Amino acid sequence: PWPTLTKRLMGFQPEDLTTIVAKSGVGKTFLLILILLEAWKAGKKVLLVSTEMKYPSLMMRCAAFVCKLSYSRMRSGELSSIEKNLFTEVFKELKHDNRFILFGEGFDVSFEQVESVLLEYKPALVGIDGAYLLNSVKIKSYNEAEKIAQVWTQLKSLAKRNKVPIVSISQMN
Repeated sequence: PWPTLTKRLMGFQPEDLTTIVAKSGVGKTFLLILILLEAWKAGKKVLLVSTEMKYPSLMMRCAAFVCKLSYSRMRSGELSSIEKNLFTEVFKELKHDNRFILFGEGFDVSFEQVESVLLEYKPALVGIDGAYLLNSVKIKSYNEAEKIAQVWTQLKSLAKRNKVPIVSISQMN
């Protein structure tokens, strides 16, 4: 969504792993959604994987972005009837669009599940919200630092095997 950044990064290329890391509550999920929606608007198939948020919450955020509505106003029930109708229409459109795939609900998402969804839908761009919470039978670690290193090794391997760019976000303090 930002031409200067796109030029600097030379776009997202197959096998790229781009990671955005910040503390909680600064807008990482909104940033990831914005990136994926720009690709979707350009006609690309996108996959959003979440290890933290439930499907309805993610879809509401995405629909609010597409409608250019305030997510906080929408959540607090402050939308006009026209805005509510627009939101409902866009929510349904996204929900039934086979180019916009949401996967995962909660802390029990594995690399194996993500790869299965990648193979089934073949998205052009993958976004992973809460990448640090992904698990796998291949991750064997006794401390958090080792686990994080193995998660990123697995993410890069996933991108390379499937020849798809992955944008991951992670919370770290």
